[in-house]
Amino acid sequence: VSFYNYVSYFNPYLTDVFNMSPSLSSALTIIRQYGVNLLAPIGGYICDKVLKATCKWYIVGFSILAVMYFAMTILFDENSNVVVVGVYTVILAAMIMMVYTTIWSVLRELHVPTMVTATLSGIATISERVIGMFVPLLFGRFMDTMEPVKAFNSVFYVMAVIGVLA
Repeated sequence: VSFYNYVSYFNPYLTDVFNMSPSLSSALTIIRQYGVNLLAPIGGYICDKVLKATCKWYIVGFSILAVMYFAMTILFDENSNVVVVGVYTVILAAMIMMVYTTIWSVLRELHVPTMVTATLSGIATISERVIGMFVPLLFGRFMDTMEPVKAFNSVFYVMAVIGVLA
């Protein structure tokens, strides 16, 4: 599951739980959606120069993401400083982008022959899309049946579990 698809949950999280103004929340959404793209090369640099392996970066990166999502359920409640929480969501989105943008570079390390790269990419895309059909349903169920703090914490727990499994 692509963590990048689920940063949109931060907007209602900030407005519903912390009463952030919609305009500030929207500004942070723009930063989370587009501004963090500028940090994408850092993930590639970590793969190539620091860890020298995309597989290692996935282990480290997804572990960090799992901890960051889990930490959201412990660190923040309705009384937390809204600016701190907003900045945290931008940092989390930046981390997601640094992992997400290296997704296809792992093929080289797995020694996937060039002649089947497109087929493998198609299979991976289908599997991600199938999972992506069910996760929003689960999250919607949380939003419909729980009060906001508990619903968002449940979303973050699921994302932390996905990070561990990834």
